[in-house]
Amino acid sequence: MGEFFGSLYCIFEDVFGLDLANYLWGDVSPEQTSNLYVMMGWTCIAISAIIFALYYYIINHPKLARKWVWWIVLTVNFIFNFIVGLSWCLKDNHAGKMIDTEENDLPVGLANFCGFGLTNAIISIVVFLILVIAFKGWSRNTWHIPFRCPGRY
Repeated sequence: MGEFFGSLYCIFEDVFGLDLANYLWGDVSPEQTSNLYVMMGWTCIAISAIIFALYYYIINHPKLARKWVWWIVLTVNFIFNFIVGLSWCLKDNHAGKMIDTEENDLPVGLANFCGFGLTNAIISIVVFLILVIAFKGWSRNTWHIPFRCPGRY
């Protein structure tokens, strides 16, 4: 799974930088040797799945079966995953883990961390859309949002 998530996140490597990408692979710092893309990927999937389930199966009210509500839910998913990606990097930076083998700080900063948060948020949108396409048909009231399921009228 580490290769899958790492490859997925590294599609957007230009957004958050090569130095941060190598750190997240666990290749640069003696303080951090595990592949952080795995935990980040599963966290992104979990947050997106929880927000999906809340809208389509737990709240699932006819008054909320509107496209504008769906866009709000998608935006909430985006924001949560952005914050998680950003805070994950900031936490490691403040803990002093972002150093190279010679104990020098890695050349990463807030722009790189925000870029990783943005990458995580974009991936969460893709995950959310996959969940919508695969599972929204079983919803009682919101099955037609944002588009109708084939075979249901």
